[in-house]
Amino acid sequence: MSLHSAPGPATSRLRLLAGLAVFLALAALLEPLAGGVRLFGWTLPELCPFARLGGPCPGCGATRATLSLARGDWRAAWASQPAVFLFLGAVLAPHLPVRPERGRRLASCLALAGAAGSILHFLQS
Repeated sequence: MSLHSAPGPATSRLRLLAGLAVFLALAALLEPLAGGVRLFGWTLPELCPFARLGGPCPGCGATRATLSLARGDWRAAWASQPAVFLFLGAVLAPHLPVRPERGRRLASCLALAGAAGSILHFLQS
């Protein structure tokens, strides 16, 4: 028996809930802006390496979209980066009440579709 066995379903759900709680707390504190995010009235520096180098980024808008989604503003999330909905599905898919291999396969497909969607969004803008 291995000391590092895979976590059981209860542990996996607990980790998901803990991550969701941290994410929602951050989303409540961070305010999405056109060029970054604001925390307690302070505009945080740009962290995207593409933006810092002055170039376009295929994932541009993902932070704003994720924060908007967490705040319940679906329209703003879609306008910022539509692929964030696919990435959300990829995060949640392994926790669906289906066989684990199906959840992982669905998560992989959604992540690939999200990456493709990000690139398409980038090419259209």
